[in-house]
Amino acid sequence: MKRLFSTIILACLAIGVKAQNADSLRAKILQCFNESRFVEVIDYSKQALQLYEQADDKYNVAGCYNTIAGAYMRMGQYDDAIRNYTLCTEIMDEIGGEMDSINKRYVINNIASIYFDMEEYDQSEEMSWKCIEMLGEPSNDTTTNLDLATYYQNLAEVRIAQNKV
Repeated sequence: MKRLFSTIILACLAIGVKAQNADSLRAKILQCFNESRFVEVIDYSKQALQLYEQADDKYNVAGCYNTIAGAYMRMGQYDDAIRNYTLCTEIMDEIGGEMDSINKRYVINNIASIYFDMEEYDQSEEMSWKCIEMLGEPSNDTTTNLDLATYYQNLAEVRIAQNKV
């Protein structure tokens, strides 16, 4: 019984240490991101990713992939950014729910922006349409309508760029 109790205590302490490590990593990630130290953002995010995967915390796993993708995007490493944004959306699909659908739209919009910057306008257009389709028709919700206006504006920019080529 004493051995079992010791094992339980050690397990709880390990979980606490992991949570504390994840929290301290989160603070380092935010600081590095604010200072445009994106290589460190990626390194710290990958460390946090391992902790969250071990804890089966899908929300934070998706968040890590999103952060990694954002860092790669800012560094101009678009293929790595798209790969990590895609992993993020796949986890959001697993989680499901309205909030994850909203977040997924924002991630897909980021992918559309990357394709636009890469001058791959057909893919950018496809991603913009995907965001519009996910959102649906205008409603009485101002935030929803602002998002919809943003996606149509992005689509218009793609169309303008396509006509210049």
